[in-house]
Amino acid sequence: PQMRPTPFQAYVRVQIGCDKFCSYCVVPSVRGPEQCRPPEAIVQEAKHLAEHGCVEITLLGQTVNSYRYRSGEKTTRLPDLLELLHPIESLKRLKFVTNCPNDVTVELLTAMRDLPKVSPYLHVPAQSGSTEVLRRMKRGYTVEQYREMMHDIHEIIPGAAVSSDFIVGFCGETDEDFAQTVAAVREFRFKNSFIFKY
Repeated sequence: PQMRPTPFQAYVRVQIGCDKFCSYCVVPSVRGPEQCRPPEAIVQEAKHLAEHGCVEITLLGQTVNSYRYRSGEKTTRLPDLLELLHPIESLKRLKFVTNCPNDVTVELLTAMRDLPKVSPYLHVPAQSGSTEVLRRMKRGYTVEQYREMMHDIHEIIPGAAVSSDFIVGFCGETDEDFAQTVAAVREFRFKNSFIFKY
């Protein structure tokens, strides 16, 4: 437990690597496939941090909401992990980043709603508002699917804050593609966005 920006906050890595293979990203090549830490180790680390004054923990993973740890017949997913961490008494807030749109499930959103310590905040990179650009990026979803995800978020967690990432000028992006991205930003009203020039 070394990643502590303040005495009261800490980052806990729950997963390394990635299985998504977006066309612009080197992470799967550099860090390898997704590997998830055992939930028991994560809970133990969180308890240690809480005992040493930490009140806010942010769970980290390249696609943290695809967290899945199998042990025998039992599979622990991110909603289960949040439920395991929630009872740690001196912890006051739980957060997690970064999320893949395809893995924002009703189960995860319900856990966020029902566990008071879990912050109602999701960072879910859209990357583009053009389905054609998303296809070339190999993101694995369409703008309509992203829209459905946003609907689920606001339906289950009213007032939730959502932030995003965007890549501008991706290979073959047209003025029309760019205009679709601008329209998506206006529609989804993100809390904030991180924008990168390709």
